[in-house]
Amino acid sequence: KAINELILLEKLKFYQAKPDEYAYDYLNRNIELLKKRGLVVLIQNYHFDYIVCEIDKKDKVIDLLNTLKLEFIVP
Repeated sequence: KAINELILLEKLKFYQAKPDEYAYDYLNRNIELLKKRGLVVLIQNYHFDYIVCEIDKKDKVIDLLNTLKLEFIVP
């Protein structure tokens, strides 16, 4: 639910999870929606925190988060 509250994504309608769908498949379907807008989701390694940023700024954002000792990855 929280991802739908991000201003950057307010007009983007995410797919609903299917009852028989694995989380990985659900995430990949929604990642495709983000790519169409030039966005990517970064997920904190071993946690459920996430950040959405522009694809072309992804490496800079990851470097900044690593400097803060926060390990975010592209799923």
